[in-house]
Amino acid sequence: MLLTVHILAGSTFALALVNPYYTAVLCFATHLVLDAIPHWNYPVPKARNLKTFYQAFGPDLIMTISVFLALLVVFRDRWYLVIWGAFWSALPDYLTLYKKEKPFKTLLKPYYNFHDKVQFEVNKGPGIAFQGFTVVILVLILLGLAN
Repeated sequence: MLLTVHILAGSTFALALVNPYYTAVLCFATHLVLDAIPHWNYPVPKARNLKTFYQAFGPDLIMTISVFLALLVVFRDRWYLVIWGAFWSALPDYLTLYKKEKPFKTLLKPYYNFHDKVQFEVNKGPGIAFQGFTVVILVLILLGLAN
């Protein structure tokens, strides 16, 4: 699932729930649920340098930052909820960046195995369409929360 969708979902749940403890658990869990439904992911490069990172993640990262900043502006009186939800919803993917690093590869091996198993990746067209549908639902919920 694109990071943009995870950030949008996490911020939406944080704004709806308000409770920081429930939000943390729900956002982390929702990340895994979103990964378990059909979606498209861009290929993750094996090389670890800035150029390959930007080529793979750049467009999603730019969109994620744009959505995040827009949420901070629209919900400026609840900015801390936006940040909290975004953090917990992005954390599962952030942890995977350390999948091959000690001590994470040993300590978090069960998590990494689970995260890999729940991925339900499909072709780009249907995968993007599903994520677009998810974004529409989340934006409709956010419109209700903005009032």
